[in-house]
Amino acid sequence: MSRKLFLEVPHSISTLHTLKYSATEVVNGLFLRNIAVSKSGVSKVIRKNAAEEAGRPKPPSKATNSGKTKVRTAALLKKVKKATTGPDPLTHSHIALELGVSQTTIQRVIDEELEEKV
Repeated sequence: MSRKLFLEVPHSISTLHTLKYSATEVVNGLFLRNIAVSKSGVSKVIRKNAAEEAGRPKPPSKATNSGKTKVRTAALLKKVKKATTGPDPLTHSHIALELGVSQTTIQRVIDEELEEKV
């Protein structure tokens, strides 16, 4: 789909909605013009336009860590480094049990943090 056509789709959806087309009728109407959109996509565009017209601010992005505490702290890195270096390093599962984090976290710490520093 070309960029110009992609930008015209929300306008087409808004126009059809103002003509009192239902979301299903909008999807079918655009399908006849060889534009494939989902019913949920049409609903999102309609909600977004309604919010803009009402002057409601856009809600903040949910791209944060959802309030979860960060596991990969400096203290954890230090402990993992100490456990993996030396003559008899511990296994990932043993380190994970000792530190109370997942094996995946231990693997990521080793791969992403410690490998570049070694």
